[in-house]
Amino acid sequence: MGAVMRSIIIHSEDSNLRTLLRALLASSEVEIVEARSRQELTKRCRNHRFDKVITDDVRMFMNGSDIIGEIRLKERNTPIVVLSHDVSEHSVLSLLEEGVTEFLSLPIGVERLRKKLIK
Repeated sequence: MGAVMRSIIIHSEDSNLRTLLRALLASSEVEIVEARSRQELTKRCRNHRFDKVITDDVRMFMNGSDIIGEIRLKERNTPIVVLSHDVSEHSVLSLLEEGVTEFLSLPIGVERLRKKLIK
């Protein structure tokens, strides 16, 4: 019986970032799904269990919505990784308090980013 392939969803309105993240993860044995909007992300998370969620949309966690609950509908412990240029202490702490698993500040080295995303 073969190993079950892990699945990762990449959410960003920035097509260049989605392309970069897809390329970084391509050598890993993971299924990669993309979401261009918040609505597409929540819809895909309702219909599929992902092993990791990667997003650059900090705002969706700060507006009081239950986006974490929507993302983790199928699996309570799904890791959520946020990439952002906003590294203010307030923003980082708010994200972690909301339930984000990991925060990665941009810019970041490509190899370090790849290692963080595939762990």
